[in-house]
Amino acid sequence: LDLESHLPVRRIDAQDELVRRGKSVLPQLTQRLESGVNIPVRMETWLIWTLARIELNDETIDQYLEELFADSGSRHNRRIQSLRALADRDGKSGRNLSEKTIRAALLDSDTRLRFEGILALRQAKPANALDLLKTNLMGEKDTTVFYAGWQALRYLVPTVELKNALQDDRSAVRRAALLALLEDNH
Repeated sequence: LDLESHLPVRRIDAQDELVRRGKSVLPQLTQRLESGVNIPVRMETWLIWTLARIELNDETIDQYLEELFADSGSRHNRRIQSLRALADRDGKSGRNLSEKTIRAALLDSDTRLRFEGILALRQAKPANALDLLKTNLMGEKDTTVFYAGWQALRYLVPTVELKNALQDDRSAVRRAALLALLEDNH
């Protein structure tokens, strides 16, 4: 399989061909992903992103990616890539189906998954982004995740709503809104 090639150009060509073939290759891709944890991280990443590029409006692919993320016993990379892929699909299709998975990432005990949840939120742009970010920022202890959170506020939330957030009862939300406003000289 050219997806296993050490040459990126061959992996890209193989992925493009699999995407062109569409749903007919889904069983082979999912079987390869489920064949065990011994597949290389690079291969796992390429398989997940190949799935993500096939038919953006196919909700069965979204459900499969959600299941990959939900399996807390699976490899860290698998969870991160499936979250990123879901957010990418939502961002391109505008469907906002990844909200449940993003919320789970934002509430995870793993700092890296919370960080990836913030990035996924920026990518997917769900309608309730402000509420999700407020929930995350309220209890966030990691400074890098908090930074990503207020940057996401800056990116996703209109200035008027940020100014309203300055009146929020939660100090972390007020601080994040203030930082987002100051970054843009408001």
